[in-house]
Amino acid sequence: MSAAPSFVLSLGGSLVASPVPQVEYVQKIAAMLLRLRADGIVGHVVIGGGTVARTYINAARAINPQVSDAECDELGIICTRLNSKLLLSALGTAARQDIPLDTTPDAVRPGLITVMGGTFPGQTTDAVSAKLARAIGCPRMINATNVDGVYPADPRKNPGLQKYQRISHDRLIEIVGTEHRAGASFVIDPIAARIFKESNITGVVINGQDIENLERCLRGQEFNGTIIGNQ
Repeated sequence: MSAAPSFVLSLGGSLVASPVPQVEYVQKIAAMLLRLRADGIVGHVVIGGGTVARTYINAARAINPQVSDAECDELGIICTRLNSKLLLSALGTAARQDIPLDTTPDAVRPGLITVMGGTFPGQTTDAVSAKLARAIGCPRMINATNVDGVYPADPRKNPGLQKYQRISHDRLIEIVGTEHRAGASFVIDPIAARIFKESNITGVVINGQDIENLERCLRGQEFNGTIIGNQ
């Protein structure tokens, strides 16, 4: 089986546990990853903290309004690793069963799926995914979230906006800005957007709830979403 990574998947934590663990969804994602691996398409997954992380972060700020963003991020990181364990339990021996704590090339092992969460304060799991893709020489990072692509502004607040089918690295950076705050929700983390450009990584934003569409994307087939990259 080829050890070459075909993709890094940033899987939204709200899809996995919103607000409680979504057992059927995790089982379907695991089955998809196992099908891909059986066909020689080996990918790696970074899972966010989602609703659970934001709940803990909001609680920490209510308990202590002076709590730092770094402390809040640490809470979120713990939640990402809980979500990662859920997926690992469904993947069994097809996956590395321990969770890497950083994004060095040693995070992945030949032929095995890696599942991990956050690493350090000051970044979301999108940034972790982009850093992992850069470290292992993976050309694609797919962000499976609860929206179906990139829009000029938040489509939930601005109905009628047209989704981008393809967007440049520079335009994405313009949309997402440059600042990070613990518990914030971006279509793509600003750090990840910069890594895409610097390392010429092709990004994708896709609705992770549509697993059939997501699998087509991971197989390199036609899909519904937004491709991020220079023409």
